[in-house]
Amino acid sequence: MFTGFFRRSGSEAAYSVAESEELKESIYQNFRENGEVMSDFNRSAQDEPLDTQTTSIGADTTIQGDLDIKGQLNVYGVVEGQIRCDSEVFIGETGRVTGDILAMNIRVSGYMEGGLECGELTIEHSGKVTGEAATDSFKIEEGGQFEGSSRRRTTDNVTQLKRSVKRGHVVSGVTSKAE
Repeated sequence: MFTGFFRRSGSEAAYSVAESEELKESIYQNFRENGEVMSDFNRSAQDEPLDTQTTSIGADTTIQGDLDIKGQLNVYGVVEGQIRCDSEVFIGETGRVTGDILAMNIRVSGYMEGGLECGELTIEHSGKVTGEAATDSFKIEEGGQFEGSSRRRTTDNVTQLKRSVKRGHVVSGVTSKAE
């Protein structure tokens, strides 16, 4: 919200706080005469559509519990629990997820420990995944790390995480030991 304000030149800041339209026009004319570029600060933040399809968890945030996300999820903080996402889960370099993830696609630049099921798993150069993966496509960039087991998704295991939840084997994102 304030980022643009602090990056303004003195003339731009004067324009944005000018109360009369005459004063604003005078300042604007000064910009044009001096060849300066002026941003349109009359546009309100409401004019720009909000990205309501992305959820971001900040670097200083810790969430304990299960998440059911519609749209993309970006994790830069810590999540301890199961994640179900109808789109892509991205774990940033500062992100850490401990628990199971069920998503369309998963990209890991940070750390992920647990079971995962997705269409495409990508472990980026700084990413590390520990656990079990059921995926259609699996990519590990140079420097990325995977420790665990992986298998191709089939019609028999495509909803493994959903079945685990129904049987009560997944509690707060931590897989319980077999009984």
